[in-house]
Amino acid sequence: MWVSSEDIGHTYIQGPDDDPSDFNLYTSFLTDGRISYCCYIDTVGRGASAESGVPESRFFDFLPPGNNGVDLGGFAIDYYSLVFNTLNFASPGSNPNGDGNWTDYSYSAIFSVYGEPIPEPSYCYLTIAGVVICVVTAKRQSKVFQIK
Repeated sequence: MWVSSEDIGHTYIQGPDDDPSDFNLYTSFLTDGRISYCCYIDTVGRGASAESGVPESRFFDFLPPGNNGVDLGGFAIDYYSLVFNTLNFASPGSNPNGDGNWTDYSYSAIFSVYGEPIPEPSYCYLTIAGVVICVVTAKRQSKVFQIK
């Protein structure tokens, strides 16, 4: 994604219909129950780029109730949104890599994930299923005793 200072405040949305392969890839990293190091590459101008990777748990201020403590495993993700609050480019910059790339940049963004927990069977349904199994088992046992 190419961004400029004109993109401040613009909301970028990605859902399963926008780019299914990318959406499924992001979703697999965010719901696999393991610490995944999500990598992003920033490109500033021609040939200038920086790569960074952080665990997905650092993407969020907090995980929602019902989380697994690592990521969003157990949640159905509907879509993602990204909003840049600030985006600054300084040229010439400090040449941090010593490669002649003198453009410095900084940004602040909000990355949001929208979805809901995958429902687990409720206590009521589990209780009803247990009672049905007990009744069926009891009827079978009573038939066995009557046959003999």
